Amino acid sequence: MSILTYMLQVITTLLETRRALEFWVQASQVLKHYRHQKEDEELYKEFLEINNEYIPNLLKNQGLLLEPSVYRDLVLFYDGLCCWEEHSSTPVLHIGWVKHIVKCITSFNFSVRAEVEVFDDAEGLEQMDDVAEEDTKAGKSRAILCSAKMMGLKKILKSERINSSTLQLQLTAPSQVDVKRNIEGEASAGRTKRLKNI
Repeated sequence: MSILTYMLQVITTLLETRRALEFWVQASQVLKHYRHQKEDEELYKEFLEINNEYIPNLLKNQGLLLEPSVYRDLVLFYDGLCCWEEHSSTPVLHIGWVKHIVKCITSFNFSVRAEVEVFDDAEGLEQMDDVAEEDTKAGKSRAILCSAKMMGLKKILKSERINSSTLQLQLTAPSQVDVKRNIEGEASAGRTKRLKNI
């Protein structure tokens, strides 16, 4: 195999990997508008496989661990899962999920994580216009969080050293069902939206 052929294969793999991750993030962003229920078993299995197998395998590519945009996408993916769990009587993130989430997050060096600005939902909307130009100039990515769990982890995600045990405890804690989230298109608090397909 020539060097050129090898390089083309590497580039193709990276592009396909980034595209797959982007699709998964988009899917998780759809999830956050719904509540997880027992009938979501097949959907649950799909996301469990993505979280526990596909994403950890992707991150074996060391080049991806150097990209702030990959870290941002993972944070948004996990945020979508946490939103799906909120207000649900059926939990999602047990230890089988969380140990892989913790390992993936801690795989990124602080220098990479520091390039991603993390805001909560309200804070992000208020500051979006103010920081957009500044972040663009600095080459930084932004992640706006919606779930109570991930918003509670903001300081940990920004820390130079992440305490894995604390991160794991926070993620496996019961979802804060009393936190109110505005869901676009929701006509009333009593109506439950169902997700049919992604």
